[in-house]
Parts: sequence; C-alpha cells; structure tokens
Amino acid sequence: MRHHCFRPAKRRIMGAVSAGLLVTVGLVLPAAAQPTRSGEAAALASAPAAGAPSTPTAALASAPAAAPDEGLALTPPMGFNNWNSTHCRAEFNEAMVKGIADIFVAKGLKDAGYQYVNLDDCWALPQRGADGKLVPDPVRFPNGIKAVADYVHSKGLKLGIYTSAGTKTCNSAGFPGALGHEKSDAQQFADWGIDYLKYDNCNNQGVDARQRYRTMRDALKAAAETTGRPIVYSICEWGENKPWEWAGELGQLWRTTGDISDSWGSMLSIAKQNLPLARYAGPGRWNDPDMLEVGNGGMTDSEYRSHFSLWSIMAAPLLIGTDLRKATAETYGILGNREVIAVDQDPLGKQGTVVSSEDGRWVIAKEMADGSRAVALFNETDRPRHIATSATGVGLPGATAYRLRDLWAHQDYHTAGAIAATVPAHGTVLYRVSADARWASYPPAAELGLDGTALTEAGGTARIETALTDLGRTPAHQVSIRLTGPDGWRIKATSPARAASLPTGSRLATRWQVTAPARVAPGGYELTVSAGYRSPEGTGATARLVSAIHVVVAPPSGTSYASDLPWLSALNGWGPVEKDTSVGENAAGDGHPLTLGGTTYAKGLGVHAPSEVTYYTGGRCSRFTAQVGVDDEKGTAGTVAFEVWADETKVASSGTLTNADPATALTAAIGGADTVRLVVTDGGDQRPRGLGRRGLHLLRPLRPRGSLPARCDLSSRAEILCCAGRDRHAGRALPASAEPGPHRPSVVLAGRDLPPDRDLPASRAPSPQAETSPPAEDRPFPWPSRARRPAAREGARHRAPRPCRGTPDSRCRARGAEPGHPEPGHPEGGPMNPRARPGRRHLRRPRGQVRRPGGARSSTREDAQQPTARDGHNPAPKTATAHRPRETQPSTQDGHRPPPGRVTARLRRRPGACPPGRSPRAAPPAPPRPPRRPAPHRCPSAPGRPPAPGRTTASRSRAGRVAGV
Repeated sequence: MRHHCFRPAKRRIMGAVSAGLLVTVGLVLPAAAQPTRSGEAAALASAPAAGAPSTPTAALASAPAAAPDEGLALTPPMGFNNWNSTHCRAEFNEAMVKGIADIFVAKGLKDAGYQYVNLDDCWALPQRGADGKLVPDPVRFPNGIKAVADYVHSKGLKLGIYTSAGTKTCNSAGFPGALGHEKSDAQQFADWGIDYLKYDNCNNQGVDARQRYRTMRDALKAAAETTGRPIVYSICEWGENKPWEWAGELGQLWRTTGDISDSWGSMLSIAKQNLPLARYAGPGRWNDPDMLEVGNGGMTDSEYRSHFSLWSIMAAPLLIGTDLRKATAETYGILGNREVIAVDQDPLGKQGTVVSSEDGRWVIAKEMADGSRAVALFNETDRPRHIATSATGVGLPGATAYRLRDLWAHQDYHTAGAIAATVPAHGTVLYRVSADARWASYPPAAELGLDGTALTEAGGTARIETALTDLGRTPAHQVSIRLTGPDGWRIKATSPARAASLPTGSRLATRWQVTAPARVAPGGYELTVSAGYRSPEGTGATARLVSAIHVVVAPPSGTSYASDLPWLSALNGWGPVEKDTSVGENAAGDGHPLTLGGTTYAKGLGVHAPSEVTYYTGGRCSRFTAQVGVDDEKGTAGTVAFEVWADETKVASSGTLTNADPATALTAAIGGADTVRLVVTDGGDQRPRGLGRRGLHLLRPLRPRGSLPARCDLSSRAEILCCAGRDRHAGRALPASAEPGPHRPSVVLAGRDLPPDRDLPASRAPSPQAETSPPAEDRPFPWPSRARRPAAREGARHRAPRPCRGTPDSRCRARGAEPGHPEPGHPEGGPMNPRARPGRRHLRRPRGQVRRPGGARSSTREDAQQPTARDGHNPAPKTATAHRPRETQPSTQDGHRPPPGRVTARLRRRPGACPPGRSPRAAPPAPPRPPRRPAPHRCPSAPGRPPAPGRTTASRSRAGRVAGV
C-alpha cells in the first residue's frame, strides 16, 4: 500500500536514499559494466559465501520447521491484490473483484494454485458508522463486502481484505485504521467471510510494533473461535523492526521490505534485501518481499520472468498485482508456469539460498522435497553473462550424470555435473536438477553463448561471437547455429556454423558480422541465437538465447549536459530517472526543481538510490564533471555515494554523503571509454534512523539532484590526455614525438585525432583483416590459440615451413633459415614429412638434388655442398626422424615462432625406374605433366636460380573450429 504523504517516504528511505546529480561542466557518459556496489555488499553480508562447501545444505537446515498451530499457509499464499494495478482509482470496485475471480477459473489460474482475491486500501468510507463498525464504500461495493465474499467462495476461491495497525490507513483520504478497534474489526471480517488480512503500518502513533500486531493476532483468533473461519494473517510492517525474528509467533507471513514499484531497480533492491533471510522461512512462516508487478508494463518480459523466478525460488507469496482483465498472453504465460509455481509451492518449505553472487552473476539453490534442487542462474547486469555452478555445489550427491530440467523452456537434458548457461541481460535461467538413473534417455545439455551486448552506430557493423558447448556425457550430433535479427539487418557468418559432431566438453564457435541499416533509429534491437542438435539416439534438442544490440549516437563535440543526451539504460530504486527534476513519486514527470543547499539548478538528473544511468561516448569524450548531493527534500536519515565508471573501471567516487553535506564537485577523466556509467548507492544505510514519536509520515524522502555535463573535446591534444598517455588499442605508451604540435599535423579518424606517422589502431583501421581481439579474460568464448595447440597430434595435419633459398630476405629470415641454405632443423637441411609412416621414407630432398640408384643423393650442380647442421657437424644419417618439437622450432626476428606447417611434396621415382630388388620392365611413356602452379607465400629465389619444387598448402582458418575444452 502506498500513500502520498507517508508510504512513499517510508518506501524510498527504507529501500535507499534518493540522491541528486548536479551539472557544472563537462560530461562523459555510460559504461556497460556492472561493478559491485556497497549497498549490495551490505545487503549480502549475511549471505553464504560463494563456494562454501555447506552453502545450500547448512543454511537450509537452519530454517524453522515448525508452523503455527492452526496450520494455515503451509505453502506460500497465492492470489491477487489490486493495489499495484489500480491504486485507489475508481476502477477498483465490486465488478473488478468478481471479474478477477471469474478469470482465475477461466484461465486456469485456480488450477495452478492461485486462490486468494484480495482487496487493498480504499474499500471503506472515511468514517466509521454510528456503531463504530467499518462501512464499505456504497459506490465501489453497492452490495457490500459479504456479497463479494459469497461470490468469490462460490468459485472455490477465498477473499482477502486490508486495514492498518494505526488510526488511519496509508491513503491520504484517511480511511479508518484498526488501532484501538482490533476486536471489533476482526469479528466483522470473520462475519463477512474474510479469509486473509493484510495489516499495514501507517499512522501507528508510535506504539510498539510487536504490541500492535499481537493485539490483532489475538482478535483474529477470537473471531475464528466464534465463526469457525480462520484468517491468514499478513503482517505488513515493512521490515523496520526485523519482523522475521519475532513475527513467526504472530502471523503466517511478514513484509521484509518497503513497497515494490514496477521497475527493475525496485525489484532488484527488494530481492537483495530478502535473499539473506532464508533461514527464517518455513511452512506457515514466510518472508514476504511484497506483491508481483508482472504485467504492469514497467519492465520487459525477460525482467518479469526474472521477477517471477526469484520470488518462486525465495518461497515468497505470489500475489498477482496486474489487472488480469487487460493482461497479455505473455503475462499469463509467466504467471501460469506451473513448473515454476511448483518450486514456490514445494511442501518442504525451504527458501532458496545464495551460492554465489560475484559481479552480479547470481546462483541461488533451493532444496526440494523430492531431493532435487531448484537452481536459478540470475544475471543482474545489462549484458549476457556466463553463470555456472555444479550439481555437487548446490548440494546434490555425486553421480555419473544428472537430469537437468529447464523450467522456462520445458525441456529435459542430461549433464555430466556442470550447471551453466549464458544468461541474457536481466534474465534468469531456472533449472530443476536431480540424480536420475535414466539420464542417458535425455539429450546432452548444451550452453549457447554470446560474447555480449553489441553497440553500433547506424549503418555500422558489429562483430559478434557465439559458442555452443556440450555439457553432457554424450556427444551432440548434427549441430547447427543460427543468428537472426530485425528485418533489414544484414547478418553474415564469417566462420563455420555447423559441425557433424560436438564431443563432450567441446564447443563450436562462430563469428558473425551484424550490420545495421543506414537509417535505423537509435535504440535496442533483439538478436536471437538458436542452435539445434541431436543426441546419439537421434533425439532432437534446441537451445535459444535472446540478446540485444544497441544502435547508438555519439555525443556532439563540446560540452553537453547529461540530461540533454540519450542514455543506453537507466535503473532507479524508486520511480523513473528524471531529467531536470527530482524523482518525485512513482510516475514519470512528477518531480520538483533540483535544489541543493538552497540553490536551484535548471539542468541535472534526479535519481533514487540504488541507481545506474549509462551513456554511450564511443571513445570521444575526455572528462566528466558534476555537482552531486542529496537534494533539499530531505529527512534526517540516510546516506548516499556517487560513482563514475568508465567502461569496466571506477574513475571517481564522492565517498559517503548525507543531507548535511554541501554539494560536492565530482570530476573524472574518462578518455577512451566507449560507455560511462553514473552510479548512486545507498551508502550502506538501508533503513531510517531516529524516527520521531509520530512515525514515518513525518519523514521526507531524500532525492538526488544534478546535471552531468559531458565534455567531448576532439582536439588531438585531448585525444592523448583522454588516453592517459597510452594508446588503449595498441596497449603501449605513446612516444613523446607522437604528440601533435605546430609542425605535426594530425588526421581525424572516427572523431579521434591521431598523428599521421602513428600506426592506426587495428580495430579502427580500414582493412577488414586488421582486427584486434579483446584480452582473453574479456572474451567469454576465446578462439583456440594456435600457440596452445600440441606440436603433434594423431590424425591431425600439420604444416612445416618450407626450406628457404635465395637472397637475404626478411621473409626468409623470419622462418629461421639462412638465405641460400636449407632450413635448419632437418638432418639433410629440410624438415621431415610429419605424415611419414614406419617402413617408408618421406624425407624431402634438398633443392637441386636428384635420387641416384640405391637411394644415394647427389647435387646437379658442381658447386653443391653437403648440407651441415648449424654447429658445423655433419647431419645425422638418412633415417626417418621425428618431427622437430615445437619448443625447438626456429623463432622469427620478433621473437614469435612460426606456425606449424605441412609438407605436401612426395618423393617420386623417375619414369621407368624400378625399386631395388625388382626387374626392370618396359614402362609406358609417362604422360606429360601439367604445369605446376606457383607455390603461395614462397620466398623469392636468387637471380638466375630456378624456383624450388613442391608446394605449401595455405593454413586453414581457425574460426569455427571445434576445439576441446
């Protein structure tokens, strides 16, 4: 329940403190990386450590198992509450409530487990009757509450109602609360046929929370004894007095947080507050992180699936908060997923515990009554992330393989023990994992990965990498990968997207070029990666991953205000991020002028902690400057901290600020960053302190203020300062001579100035072959490294460098051979054919030699010399020797070894010649040979010398190769 004066202040201050960002000069914008925030650390202080051996089992074992004597709510309550969709508007009435009951039956929600249809605030008149009883609003409920209860009961459902543990409810109209009227109101509810009571916390007059909620508990028990109708008791105390420690003796569920709003930031903040409380939950005693927002329009469908998954694995009450008369098919698909509901309603009653949460990649495990585990892989960040754990890591016993059930895809797989997925931004993959002796009847699980959220300007091309990894005990056959995007986009695979077989633990990696239309509008667009494959028994299986590619616009040159630039993403703890005003309430545009220390600012961003606003800068901006602080709409409690992140690096922080601190200048060098992220944390203070006697309604929310100007100086000098004296592409320091000056004109490349004699960064060079790869640790799916391949492998084809003769040439020397001499490392000056087999000689003849009868060799030129090794000794006898080990191969001038090659030349007998021991026979004349094509990449010969015979095959592309992991 929310109220204009009291509830919003309570919610915002409880969740985290609002903060403001003020503009002065210079801005530089967003970063796509997700850092660990101080608010997160505080919220998770009591969560199990990642990788602790007893994480899932020990934490769950400590959860209370006893339920209240009346045996109510042995599984988390499921139903509907109107507040999140209607608030106190006129559309909340008797017809709506009856219509929801009809939909429960018609749409199968009743069969899925939903049973409560609950009324929230605004159902009564502002004044009690002459007899002191509550009076239903005759306009909203012309037939009274009992008639509505009878109708709901006729459908096999139950009815719930709302009031407050204060003199009035939370709505500004001042509807009567139950403080001092507990016995009368409880009896009236029972007489009407009420089955569920939500008891709020507004206007409580400072009376001790335990006393107020205990009084209503006793009144409900007394009413149940007279009517025979027990009432589920929901304590809505907002978590202020740690009700999880004492409310289990009073009611069946208790709110652990402030009110939720229909935004990603609000949902995420509430989930983080509720997750560490797993040990307090159990049958008949549930942590309540507030109602569901699924379907209300403030989040994407992927975010709503995460919302529903997290609430289910936390064993939270599932109370629908959207108007089901207007719900979409996708909303019904989320709310009606019975496999996910079964996780929430499991009779064991365990709340999921955190196994790990590093860098926003969450693994949450829930023990189930049948011994299986529900495992949520939750991605908090704004880009696809690889998230992994193991079957034993979530508490399952050791086994050869496990059954892996995808609860959103409704597909069964088997896994050798790995539980992993590349999870879309803000997405959740929910598995149910069990040790199943029939694991071989399921196809192998496969992880389909994408390298991350891509950014491109209109008409530009982004390079995407995908990978499919076999996680099962058996190979995947007939593997194929497909990448699709919006109409008008050009998508091309630049490496193989198919494989006949993918062995266990191996992956198929594919590179793609994705080109946006020239006139496409800025914004996010979906890319879908799909894979198909078959098990050894022929069972088909699929994998699918939806990600986003963003069409971005670079900021203009000069100084810009953050509120004038489009952002990539904006997350806020309460309501939307506001431009040039404070946050206000939950609706957009309901804020007030930005004011810090009595000074009003015309430009800036209004945010509510925790908050993140991300901008695209494309490496063009050099500096960010702002005035930050808590705005003048403040209370006496709460702390905030402001941070600036350039790509993956935090470049500035304000430290902890309160409303007593003046506006603080924040400056950060952000040169070279593609994105800039503005982060506001709650400073670790999640709850108000020093509440007065009259309670929360006296507190005003602390809101953020400020504008973030972006300074984008495109001068060549700014470019060097932007890179902090280093070329971020080449990874080397810039020489002093590279700095442009009056006598060193510069050239502009993609908005960045570079000296003309400086090598262009490979990623910006015009040649399509000149690409640079990110560091290995930044590549989710690194390609197989040539340097890491074994020197020799059975069945593999290797290419050895050709002998090199001719004039002193850098290309010859790069292969480690002296010009005019055979290549070192071979007994006779040339490498042995690695495809040699026992009993056959495959030694290459040095150039200019011919075979004599009996196998001897001689030179065709009189000046030919017997080849010698580098140390001056004669080479080894003419016997088949092993291929030279890689570590002893010659190095190039720059210190790198050449790649292994393959010799394709063969020793041939002259026409008419016969092997030793055989009689000569008349041989037909040899047909004329076709002209030999010149060998590619051959070193130039010396003048007057014929080209060397033989050929060398070009190296195959490594892209798309199936590589063992």
